Amino acid sequence: MDEMNNMMSRKDGIVIMAEIEKLYPNEWLLFEVVETDEQNQPIKGRLLAHNPDHDAVVRVLLEADCAHTYHYYNGEPMPAVLPFDYAHGKL
Repeated sequence: MDEMNNMMSRKDGIVIMAEIEKLYPNEWLLFEVVETDEQNQPIKGRLLAHNPDHDAVVRVLLEADCAHTYHYYNGEPMPAVLPFDYAHGKL
C-alpha cells in the first residue's frame, strides 16, 4: 500500500497506468485520462476506482465529472456475459 501512496502523491495523483495495473490484477480500473500516446491510447491518468465488481466501478464512472475517462478489466479475458440493457434495467 505504501507503493500506491507514493505514486498517488506525485503530480496531483497523476500516475502511469501500467504501474497501477501491477497493484490491482484481476480488477476493473477506472481512470481520468490526462495523457495519451501517439495512437491516442491512454498512458497517464488519475485512478478514480478499482474493484473486482464491475458494477461498483460503473457507479463511480456515472458520478465522475471528467472530460476523458477510461475503464477496463485488468486481467485475463472475462467469460462472455449476457448483454444488459442499462436504459431499461433488464437483460
